[in-house]
Amino acid sequence: MFLLSLFIVFSACEDEEQRPINPLPSELSDAGWVVQASRPVGQQSWKEFNYVSIWAGSEYYTLEQADGLVSEGSFNWYVDDGVQKLKLQSNDRDFDMEFEVIRYDQHHLIARTDWGGTYEEWIFYSRQENLGGLVVDQRTAEPLQDVLILVKSHDDVNGQLRTDEFGYFGMERYEFVGSGMNEVNKLQILKTEFEDIDEYVGFGQFYFFEMQQGESGLNFATISGRVTDEKTGAGIPGAEVSFGEAGNVVTDYDGYYEISVPIDETELAALAEGYDPVSQSVTLEGMQEYSLDFILPLSGVVLGGGIDVVGGGNATGATLSLLDENQQEAGSMVVDVNGNFSMEGVPDGLYVVSPSLAGMQFVPSQQFVQVSGDDVSDIHFLAMAEGKTGIGGQVTQWENDEVPLSGVVVTCGDQTFTTGADGYYLMELNSAGSVTVKGEKEGRIDRYKDVTIHDGNLVEQDLSMATFDEGTQLTITGNVSANGEPVANAVVGVSNNEETNTDVNGDYSLTITVYNETIIQYVELYCEKPGYSSESVFLSFYPEIPASHDFWLKAE
Repeated sequence: MFLLSLFIVFSACEDEEQRPINPLPSELSDAGWVVQASRPVGQQSWKEFNYVSIWAGSEYYTLEQADGLVSEGSFNWYVDDGVQKLKLQSNDRDFDMEFEVIRYDQHHLIARTDWGGTYEEWIFYSRQENLGGLVVDQRTAEPLQDVLILVKSHDDVNGQLRTDEFGYFGMERYEFVGSGMNEVNKLQILKTEFEDIDEYVGFGQFYFFEMQQGESGLNFATISGRVTDEKTGAGIPGAEVSFGEAGNVVTDYDGYYEISVPIDETELAALAEGYDPVSQSVTLEGMQEYSLDFILPLSGVVLGGGIDVVGGGNATGATLSLLDENQQEAGSMVVDVNGNFSMEGVPDGLYVVSPSLAGMQFVPSQQFVQVSGDDVSDIHFLAMAEGKTGIGGQVTQWENDEVPLSGVVVTCGDQTFTTGADGYYLMELNSAGSVTVKGEKEGRIDRYKDVTIHDGNLVEQDLSMATFDEGTQLTITGNVSANGEPVANAVVGVSNNEETNTDVNGDYSLTITVYNETIIQYVELYCEKPGYSSESVFLSFYPEIPASHDFWLKAE
């Protein structure tokens, strides 16, 4: 595309020496010319002015003023002292005008003339099938140079123009032949620090644009794309795409978005509830369009684990439901053919995980799971078919019953089970009745529990086990009496020869040293004094539970 500018200066002139009549240049001939803007010479501000129009032949003209005055005559196109001039010489010599030509082409003519005693610059615009205009600052009316003019067919850009130092722009149809120029109907006027102007236009017209200061589209780029789920690939509706602290849009029902972004922004972010946010770096140029998609991973952590079935069968298809701290449903997991389950995107919080499957019973019946930023993959349940007889529970530390013990060998009758990391055990029993369940682990005191088992039922029995190092001291207290009277100086001792004597009130306090963990569970405590019957008893006691036993002797 090319753009030429021309200026003509008109000046009312006195009669002067007759010069030979010279015709107009071909670019100016056979056209209608209308004054569109004027300003006093030496000033910058243009004003709209359409008082004078001229029809120009090659050698003759017709001039019409807005007040209806019409004159006609001949042109004299000549150079005077190096300055291009144009004289309109009316036939009756009543309305002669002289112009100093600044610039011209087939689109427009810029010239100076004496108009009513004021030396002015005028812009004439051709009435032919051209398109042009002036762009000025609304506040000052001064011309705006280097304004970008996007030539559009509706919203499609066919080409662009730039204003010259006078704020002028113009073009002809043929300048965009083959690029849809016949369909041009819109101009977009753009300049940094000024608000954009969108104007529907037509050829054969001259436009006077006044630009207001503000944000320009030259400072923005358009970014569009889609926000999708990393796992499913589905669009995420309602996701927020943003830049900085203030600019944001929300995706539509299928995850699509479009946002206008300042070109000095370097990062765009997308976030949605239940997903981790994703940011991407961008390098932008004004008035450009970019495509940028976001793939969001589920936020939170992965919960997972497995179910082991005791006594045959499997837990495939079992459902594990999650309740949050407010007892609201937070999701569910289904056990696969390998007995495993998992769930992604679980936010931080405390959850209750409960398994269920028709015809199956579980140990434990539920678990509390704390999510704190890391994956939890060790949720473990034991299962057994309903209607079977069994016993199950959890083995924990005595000193902290929230800490499970692994590697504990749990025995009940002829069945054994070794606990895993979660401390749970489950055994199918061959018969019901009174049984003793025992927990054994190196470094821990053996633990015994007497339990009554009912046929066809699963009994839950937890165990807690303490740890004692060799040489730990334990204290047993009590009283010795005979016939209601205290027995002084009675000997109270244990089978490993540690002993003490009662005081005058028959009270004793015996401190024993544990050399073997099994001693702690069952201690043979005896009491004897000459003249009295000897007594002994097996005591079962446990750490932090005071051991005490009173003896009642008989006099011999």
